[in-house]
Amino acid sequence: MLAPSLSPARLAESAGGAELPALTYGLMMEQLSPVVAIAVLRQEVTATRIGFDSTPEQRERFLPDLIDVRMLPIPDGTNQILMLIEGRELTGIQATRPSSGATSAA
Repeated sequence: MLAPSLSPARLAESAGGAELPALTYGLMMEQLSPVVAIAVLRQEVTATRIGFDSTPEQRERFLPDLIDVRMLPIPDGTNQILMLIEGRELTGIQATRPSSGATSAA
């Protein structure tokens, strides 16, 4: 299990994160082995993107489980992210391209 303080490192404190500056977060990540860093990044980047780029309803639905590492984002090589929650599929989340001007949708 990931340390709860690392998975939402860049999220605002009001959203359950640590609100770490990018430099501090980068220095922390340098101390991890590559395998652990990749696992932490997948979780942290997903939580950060949902925290910054989604509706309040989506944040309420996904962030608590991502922060507590009960939900794991599993990219499938396309724009879909399969969310696993306690070993079962929750939903596929369709991510939009940044150039389209749209935000993530659940």
